[in-house]
Amino acid sequence: MADDGLDRWRGFFRGAGVGICEAIEKAILVAAADEPQEFLRRRDRIAERLFNALLARPSCHGCTASTGSVPPATPAVAEDKGSVRRVPEKDCKVDSSSLGAPGGGALGGGISEDDDSDSEDDERLRRAAASNYGHNYDDDNDVEEEQDAAAPAEEDHHAEDDDPEAEELEALTNEIDEESQIVGEVLRIKELLLHKQDHSDATLFDSLRRLQLMQLSVSTLKATEIGRAVNGLRKHSSQQIRHLALALIQ
Repeated sequence: MADDGLDRWRGFFRGAGVGICEAIEKAILVAAADEPQEFLRRRDRIAERLFNALLARPSCHGCTASTGSVPPATPAVAEDKGSVRRVPEKDCKVDSSSLGAPGGGALGGGISEDDDSDSEDDERLRRAAASNYGHNYDDDNDVEEEQDAAAPAEEDHHAEDDDPEAEELEALTNEIDEESQIVGEVLRIKELLLHKQDHSDATLFDSLRRLQLMQLSVSTLKATEIGRAVNGLRKHSSQQIRHLALALIQ
């Protein structure tokens, strides 16, 4: 099979000793903790890659020559009444024939992980990420959290609600999720505009109106390149579509 340019990265992730999906999640936390400015600058492009990876992925790595089959791609984004919603993804799996280590299967097969230790690692990474966005965690908070864990569930719930730092961290997470949803919607509209000949004037006009009402950041505009798709409608036969396209470009 021809080299798809990803073999070096496959070897890198196999050496991590964990599943690739878990490695991706941890990589996001580490990036937010260690390189917050660079992560903010590139998060729109990362979100775009998450939405489009399965739609334009390279040829199957590790498929057997006898069958020649390629597993069907599961779309990461689905349309639901004109809006974009996320589709849950199944656990990532890797063909055992593509693994060099014994006991293959999923990446890092045969390795058992301690759930408590993994949760502690996640919490430390989240705290490090939060500190780069103006949050401050210390060892005293860790002690208080251990004491709260022994308290009744209702009391622990109220304590969490009253924690301003937890609320700020949740707000930051929600902001990232909202930005990802906006990028997904813009990419959906972009595909529609690029295939304008397949859609009615009413659909095109409605899509342009949606773009006009959305508050798009400069990073989103650059990551999605929606301007090129809108620019192609400046000479449309419909006067309303032409005027709206020009207004968006200006």
